[in-house]
Amino acid sequence: MKHSSVICLVPFGGFRKEDQKTKIKALEETIEIFRKDMEVVVVDDGTHISNIPGIVIQHPTNLGQSAAILSGLRYILEKTDAKYIIQCDGDKDQDPRDYKRFIELLRKKSKSAKRLLLIIGDRYTPKEFKISQYRQSILDLQQILFETLGSNVRDSVSGFRAYSRDLAKLFVDHCQPLGWSVNPEQVVVASLANAQIENMPLSYSRPRDTYTNASKLEDCVKAFLNHIAEIKEKGLSSLVNILTQVATNLKKRVPVFSINLESLGRKEKIEFQLLENDAYTAYSTKH
Repeated sequence: MKHSSVICLVPFGGFRKEDQKTKIKALEETIEIFRKDMEVVVVDDGTHISNIPGIVIQHPTNLGQSAAILSGLRYILEKTDAKYIIQCDGDKDQDPRDYKRFIELLRKKSKSAKRLLLIIGDRYTPKEFKISQYRQSILDLQQILFETLGSNVRDSVSGFRAYSRDLAKLFVDHCQPLGWSVNPEQVVVASLANAQIENMPLSYSRPRDTYTNASKLEDCVKAFLNHIAEIKEKGLSSLVNILTQVATNLKKRVPVFSINLESLGRKEKIEFQLLENDAYTAYSTKH
């Protein structure tokens, strides 16, 4: 498989004004790394930067990461014949040079993989990375949710991923441009389509926070609830019930609540606690 069959999509935006210089430098370095081997499509999500190679779409205002990714995919599907898309954030939270790992895995999978292929960079695999109790609980929960949909995925949120053109078409047709939630929603759509989904170890990722903003958790739950009908068609009403319960508690900002996963055939229970900065921490227990 030639690298010309792969294209890189970089969504860019959503940062504070005082961080602009640092963020633009990271974007330029990211673009330079990818351009050695492939075309790069950059979507400027309302930052109004200029003189950056690769910018093909500029949103007049910040519409969110999901909208930026979907805009970029529409452009790629219409204007190019790329067989695979590597999606990478422009902030260097992960090492862009890991694209070579994606290229190598795509090369291996290109002959035997399903038409619908999704490879997600796992941010929790670097040896020096220490996973907090909170982050482990969130990973446990999302892994259980995706296992219920038939996919074994630990890190569904990572913005560093690769997927086939046919899967990109499904994303454009079925994902909703809500905040930043397109990454987990891509996994929901891929799972419902019985795509081949894998996590791939990354060499580096910045340390993760020990909590998640309530609004981000809400968006992540919506990534599932946008597809209630399809999930129920798989006979998974219990999954919808659990996610609806979580969504209701998050919307009300319930200070402390727990999610019992017995209806999914699991012994885990996830406890959520609201912090003062409108964020939730969590921990999992077995019973």
